Amino acid sequence: MNSEAKLVELIANHFNLSELQNEICYPCEIDFENLPGFIKADKVRELVQYFRRRDLTEKLISALNRSRPNILWHKVIGRASTNSIKAVSEWLLGRWKGKWEWYEQKREADLFIYPDKAVLRIKYWKYEVLTIVEQQMDVIEVHDTIDTYGKVSLIGIDYEFIEQGEATGYYLDWFNLHVNSRKTSLTGYKYDNRGVSSEVWFKKQKSPRKTRKKYSD
Repeated sequence: MNSEAKLVELIANHFNLSELQNEICYPCEIDFENLPGFIKADKVRELVQYFRRRDLTEKLISALNRSRPNILWHKVIGRASTNSIKAVSEWLLGRWKGKWEWYEQKREADLFIYPDKAVLRIKYWKYEVLTIVEQQMDVIEVHDTIDTYGKVSLIGIDYEFIEQGEATGYYLDWFNLHVNSRKTSLTGYKYDNRGVSSEVWFKKQKSPRKTRKKYSD
């Protein structure tokens, strides 16, 4: 059995049709109903092939890991599990400021994308107490798209509270973002495992200019 067949079998064993639709297809903007097949095994096979044909298997693995983190999905396709990100374009590197609303609560975020990792730090108030949560993110560029300038997916893989406040836990986030022509902003939607979506916007922050020291004789 090759790695793709193993992946199909493992997904079929750990997801029902409803979970596939809501936890994998919906955040990935895939129309589940349009996937060929009538039974679960056929749907899963078509889903895996959909990602493979677009060279986006890593995006599928990230989605599976986010939904079922106790399973070593990377081992099935012969890759080591890691928190480091796939190589991304240089224009993505740096700091991005983000904002969105969740049930009328305003949330602000700082996204830091480095060559080897990405961190998203989110601030929000719950019962008038500040909460700060930091997520480790996968960053995946999507070039096979009708969008002229491409898309970017940000996928939460782990989190920790910097300031826990009144929060008892946190649902990892998933962002599907469109790139503007100048590659200075990302707009799209944020999702979590509850199926809640929010419109979101990120803007690239300029790097601070280095000032030259003046020396006197």
